[in-house]
Amino acid sequence: MIGGDAMAGPKCGWRTEKNRPCTRDVMGRTSRCWQHQGKWSAHEAERRRKKAAEEKLKKLRQR
Repeated sequence: MIGGDAMAGPKCGWRTEKNRPCTRDVMGRTSRCWQHQGKWSAHEAERRRKKAAEEKLKKLRQR
């Protein structure tokens, strides 16, 4: 293989500001990299739920 790594994983592919496909590796169970996964991804939704639960618990403890 010329000019690439045969062991490289899947790439993000999202279009950048320069209209080129992103070449970063994808994250875990998502199909996008850390920068392009956005709030719609399962990974981000899970993170938001955990953060909201922690904030709620923190408010309850302050009372």
